[in-house]
Parts: sequence; structure tokens; C-alpha cells
Amino acid sequence: MWIGFGAVSTQKVTKDLNKKLPIKDLGYMGPWSPRVWQNYKVIYGVLEWVLDFSEVYQLNAMAEEKPIIFASYWSRFLGRCYNCYVVHHEVADSFYDAKYSDSYSDYDIFTIYFELARKNPDLLRKIVSHPKLKKKVLIVTNNCSGLNTDKAKCITGFGNMSEGTIKSMMYGKPLLWVSGNEGFGLPPLEASSIGSQVIGFDIPPLNEWYPERDKLYKFVLPKEIRMGGVLNPTFRPEKLDDFIDYINSFEKKVDKDLRDYVTENYTRGKKYKTIKYILDEWGIG
Repeated sequence: MWIGFGAVSTQKVTKDLNKKLPIKDLGYMGPWSPRVWQNYKVIYGVLEWVLDFSEVYQLNAMAEEKPIIFASYWSRFLGRCYNCYVVHHEVADSFYDAKYSDSYSDYDIFTIYFELARKNPDLLRKIVSHPKLKKKVLIVTNNCSGLNTDKAKCITGFGNMSEGTIKSMMYGKPLLWVSGNEGFGLPPLEASSIGSQVIGFDIPPLNEWYPERDKLYKFVLPKEIRMGGVLNPTFRPEKLDDFIDYINSFEKKVDKDLRDYVTENYTRGKKYKTIKYILDEWGIG
């Protein structure tokens, strides 16, 4: 059985794993925590911060004893775990099967996030207050301070909305994704599964799987952010005005090629079958 960390997105992945890849042995889905990881036979993890040398040694030693699978190459890079595997997340059945409608068509762009420094919440506030922004933005988060403007409506419903509601908010419009650092980042994948293009940076892990990489924003600069005393490397646009022009260049549409690509490669256990191969090699089931 898979056990998950308490975050909403992690619980969604954990539930999906138990449905698509049930195991008798205990597996853990969640962020790096050596005290937690040592108690499980298999790990499917994420990492958003840079490990120190002692942690890198500990992680690599642990990977000699059990399969450790990261959800992105970016996470594996931050941990410098060369014995670890990588298998991307996929769209959870709960989202894929949820019914949705075009009931939020008054908005041009949608974004959803939990406010953390590495996700660039201050950047989003500058965007929705920028005089050059021509789009009407719908926002779901846990902190709407400074986000309700003449060009944006913010709803503090993060974690409490149904999959169908979120899916309806995403449908037919681009997803604005200004996060500068993720372990994987489910919303862009979910939006892509219904043909909604991603307005985001050409950085990992997004550019590891997003098939329209040429449409991602390339003019970004790295920035060091420390959260809880650890380094979270993040990225931001070089020039805000130029990034606003980039946002304005997107139109409302359903990108059928994008939708079909994600459906064919990131749904119904297509990615998680790779985890099964790995567990079979280790004799875990």
C-alpha cells in the first residue's frame, strides 16, 4: 500500500497509485525526509530544494538498499542521486474522469497555486496589476491579498474545490504558471490533458514533459530563495514588461494536439507501468 504526505496534490497521487499500481509492501509518496523514507520499501518522491553533502550521501546510500523513484529529473538533480530512477507523474483518474463545463468562459486565463515563495506569488501580484495586461485572470489560491484587481478575480478555495470545478475553470483557456520551482507540478499536466496551453517558463520539470516547449518563456533568470533554512533555486522573468507581452500573445482555445499527447502518454497508468517494471526488478509487490 502507498502512504502519502499530507499535501492535497500528494494525496491525489497516492490515491491514484493505490488504484493503478496496488502493492502489498509499504511504499511512500512524498517529499524528501530521511526519517520517513527509511521506514518504507519503495519511495516515489519529490524534491524542491538542494540537499547538502551529508544528505546526498545518505540518499545515495539509501538508493542502494531500496528503489527510490523521483517524479522529475529536476528533483533527482537537486538530490544528486545517480542511483535513483525517474518516472513522471500522470493525470489522476479523479481529475481525468471528472465532468466539466464551459461555465467560466468570461475569463481569458486561469491559475491555481498554494502560496509559497518559490512559486513567485509576488510576481503574480505584479502581473494582475500591470497596466499592459490585456487578459482577465481567474485565480484559485490560499491567499487572495493583492490579487483582486480590475483584471483578476481571486477565490480562496485551494484544496476545497471539486475536480470538476477546477477542470471547468481550466477548460478552454491557458493556464498561467509562474512557479519558479516544483518537484513536478500537477496543474500544468492536468490543464494540458483538456487542451489548455501552459503560459510558463522553459525550466524543469515543466520542460521535461511539455510537448510544446517552443511556446514556453525562455528569458528567465535564477534566484536563490531560502525556505526553512534550505536553498530553493527558483526562476523569474528577466523583464516583466516582456513577460506581460508573452502572456497577452495567448488566446483562448482547446489545443487538441496537446490534449491528445497527454492523453496518449500521461493517463490510465501509462507512466506508472514503468514503476511496476522497477518494482518487479527489486522483487517488490
